[in-house]
Amino acid sequence: MQRVAEVFGVTKMALYRYVSGKAQLLAVTIEAAVGDPPVLTGSGWRARIEEWAELLRENWLHHPWLPQATVGDRVMGPREVAWIECPVAVLAEAGLGGSQQMDAVLLLCAHVRNTLSPTASGTQPWTPGQGAGSLRDQLVQRDAEYAAVLTATRSGRSADNGWRFGLELVLDGLEVQLGAR
Repeated sequence: MQRVAEVFGVTKMALYRYVSGKAQLLAVTIEAAVGDPPVLTGSGWRARIEEWAELLRENWLHHPWLPQATVGDRVMGPREVAWIECPVAVLAEAGLGGSQQMDAVLLLCAHVRNTLSPTASGTQPWTPGQGAGSLRDQLVQRDAEYAAVLTATRSGRSADNGWRFGLELVLDGLEVQLGAR
């Protein structure tokens, strides 16, 4: 609250005329950042879900604080809910059941969040040769013990941190689910 007050050139107490606290300030900020939900133009459920996921990713890349700010139990504003409504409606139209619709959307959101960057995903960047203490340096010392990981890291990491690969896997799995109906 103090930092926001400083940005606006007011006292912290003056902010309380507009928001009741940090949680409400965050909710208002998220609403402004997410913007209006997309209007999907793709043909078929898969193309529309892919389009939605790409737009979500672009939005989160534009506002790198959003992925972390949009987790947890909190009140969601109408724009944020509309962003979720968009793929849920597409999946409902495609024939996926209610709980599976939400599970699929949550999985897609998690995939976007986890592939934005190695630091956002909270995992070790599996990139060899990136300075002292890199994974490759550690593995060379125990080459025989971790041969498979060493071999995999020699090929490098995908430029998109697994974004496209994972998205295709999720969509392929949804396609199987929908085909079984």
